[in-house]
Amino acid sequence: MLVNLAVNARDAMPQGGRLTLTTDVFVVTDELRRSRPWLTDGQFVRLQVSDTGVGVSPDILPHLFEPFFTTKSGGPGSGLGLATVYGVVKQSGGFIWVDSRQGHGTRVTLLLPAVEAPVPEPMTTRPAPREHAVVLLVEDEEAVRELLISVLERAGFEVHAARTGEEALELERQRRFDVLLTDVVLPNITGPQLAGEIRRRSPQTRVLFMSGYVGDSLDAAESGGPRAFIQKPFSARALVERVRELLDQPQFIPDS
Repeated sequence: MLVNLAVNARDAMPQGGRLTLTTDVFVVTDELRRSRPWLTDGQFVRLQVSDTGVGVSPDILPHLFEPFFTTKSGGPGSGLGLATVYGVVKQSGGFIWVDSRQGHGTRVTLLLPAVEAPVPEPMTTRPAPREHAVVLLVEDEEAVRELLISVLERAGFEVHAARTGEEALELERQRRFDVLLTDVVLPNITGPQLAGEIRRRSPQTRVLFMSGYVGDSLDAAESGGPRAFIQKPFSARALVERVRELLDQPQFIPDS
């Protein structure tokens, strides 16, 4: 959620500006409920992400959380960033809204239910299964891509990254990969189309799809061989374990 919100704030400040993230424990008041009657009683963790950018026009505000809605014409945006954030908040029993004025910036407010829970132990680093396991990562959002590279390399994998399907195919022509980790929605060539092409060239490559929004996007994916799906957002531990599970599976031997 933080990566998606920060990327949107950055894009709203093409000439530079200030990005502010704040957190606190928040109790819904009667005064706030008068302006937002859908809020419920309770104690929440409030997260606010603010920018000093161009702002959002009133006609655009109601559409911000719609899947595939984007104002980044011709850019890399898939229109799934805010839809993913919205989905996570709602699945967690929380609330989200946006305040914005054109020319005066935007503030996104998230309320997540406050709970008492033990802090999870940090993920232990152990060698990746199979010596020098190599991952081809395909993700068009730069901030997300860099984060995933860091997670996988810390876990012991060798990672080669691409922004588009075309870049990934060019990398695959140069060497063999043990795992293809690709977003479902990519510019031009989709993740399933990319996976199908790579599996035709290298049938033993494991495939792991990832996405924050999945409708019928995987219906056209190749069905042969080991492949899997992980829903965004996911933890570093969940991603690493999923990749390791794929590598632990017997290699796929295609029909001759």
